[in-house]
Amino acid sequence: MDNKTRQAEQDKIEMDIISCIYMNKKLIPEFGSKIPVDKFSKKNQPLYAAFQGFTKDQLYEVNHNLYVLNPKYLEIVVGACENYSGGYDTDHLMKRFYDVHLSINTTEMLTKAAKDSETGQKGLDITLNAIDKLNSHVDEVIGNMTEIKPLYDELPEVVARLDRRASGKNDLIRASTELSTFNKMTGGIQNQNFIVIAGAYKNGKTTFADNLIVDFAKQGIPTVMINLEMSKAQLQEKMLANLLGIELSHFRDPHEMTSAEMKSLVIKPISKLPLYIESGFFTDSQIRAKMKLYKQRFGIKIVVIDYLNLIKSSEHKAKREEEISALSRFFKQTTTELDLITIMLTQLNREGLEVPKLSKTAEGLGLIRDCDYGFVIYRPCKYDMKYVEIGKEKYIVKDDYMIVKLDVSRHSSDTTTTDMLLRLDSYGRLREPCLFELDKYIGAPKTEKNGYKQDY
Repeated sequence: MDNKTRQAEQDKIEMDIISCIYMNKKLIPEFGSKIPVDKFSKKNQPLYAAFQGFTKDQLYEVNHNLYVLNPKYLEIVVGACENYSGGYDTDHLMKRFYDVHLSINTTEMLTKAAKDSETGQKGLDITLNAIDKLNSHVDEVIGNMTEIKPLYDELPEVVARLDRRASGKNDLIRASTELSTFNKMTGGIQNQNFIVIAGAYKNGKTTFADNLIVDFAKQGIPTVMINLEMSKAQLQEKMLANLLGIELSHFRDPHEMTSAEMKSLVIKPISKLPLYIESGFFTDSQIRAKMKLYKQRFGIKIVVIDYLNLIKSSEHKAKREEEISALSRFFKQTTTELDLITIMLTQLNREGLEVPKLSKTAEGLGLIRDCDYGFVIYRPCKYDMKYVEIGKEKYIVKDDYMIVKLDVSRHSSDTTTTDMLLRLDSYGRLREPCLFELDKYIGAPKTEKNGYKQDY
């Protein structure tokens, strides 16, 4: 179908819609809610806008009011009605309208993408951007076509959701017992949650995220890691070390790997784990396209992005903190739109021996504003801490300890648990205090060794 034919088809369907609402004026609000005036062609837009702008009283004398606006309007409408025999099937008319509308826009976008690719060398970027624009356009059409209901009509959905929760089949996702404090901090996470994990360089944010997604994948929850920092080979080995209990150093030097460990790579039932890995340098639009692709093809529920500071924003800002804020807003909107859970990692600058806080950094303000849960992870040994206090217990700091802290400074949380102590083992696994032996301060009496009694 050439462009001229498409334009003729567009004109035909627009006049059919105008004929329909002229003959049945009760349908004007329904069409107005699902087909905005600016979607009509410039030729027919004023006439469609006239119908949408008429008050109830003006519609009683629609012929007169059309003639007052423009003497040709009445003549055009009457002529269109004589050629219309489609009845009042609004769904069919709207589908025809958006079929033609999408066809015209798709042709224009792809033609422009083809022209741009002829003059440059960024063919992949141009194609991905075109696909992203098309996806956005389709999403807009679906949004316009979606039926809008008052709260009363949505009550059955609410009741069904409550029934699922009461029967234990709720929408909340929780970590296993190995990371149970995460559940106390969040109460469980759910679709459209935008979660931020922040930390200074080499303080464990990627390790914590890896443990979370492995935990979720073991529960059968489809999860993808999109990493902009590490190679896919590194990520694969880290995940396998965690899953199979093989020391990461054995992957680097296979001669150290035992025959049992080698066999476990083949025999262990990890093939059915819904865990996916993506690695590379991506723009915000490219990541959004990947998120949508993984949801459509694999039913992904959780996306982990590592990390925000490396993403190239399509919005060019004068200051980096403004760009970070724009990226945060972009992925918050994407998370809501795609009905996913996004766990976004971000790197904070270390300031001396003070433990970083999201709310105290310029780049963190936008993240705190947008996120549902904001966590900061740090290794207490790097801040010269001798002990840490978690709940009612004090623990002697060791090199393999990490603390995850819920930042509640800029968003509300009804939890009383804000800190989680974790210990890193040689497989890259993080475990909580109840699962391993700890040195605890009990306050007195002191010993010559370190000034505090140790309780093993």
